[in-house]
Amino acid sequence: MASAKSLRTVLDGLNSPPFNQNLTLVKLDSITPERLLQTTSDVLGWIQGIQEQINVREESADETAIRLLNALRILKYPPPRDIERM
Repeated sequence: MASAKSLRTVLDGLNSPPFNQNLTLVKLDSITPERLLQTTSDVLGWIQGIQEQINVREESADETAIRLLNALRILKYPPPRDIERM
């Protein structure tokens, strides 16, 4: 579970340029899974310097998963220990 400080850091980043999401903790909690996935895709694309935003609705679930997991691997983000529970 994320700490309040971690959530505040995420919100501050998403509310700042270039994302300008205008989110609160309540709004973040009510975001649909598809929008969370799109936001994750947008953030990882920005980190990688990809100029064109990729719409997750326009690619298959497999393509999205591979693209995002590869981006996380490049960033050396440790995967969850038990993906089955997620």
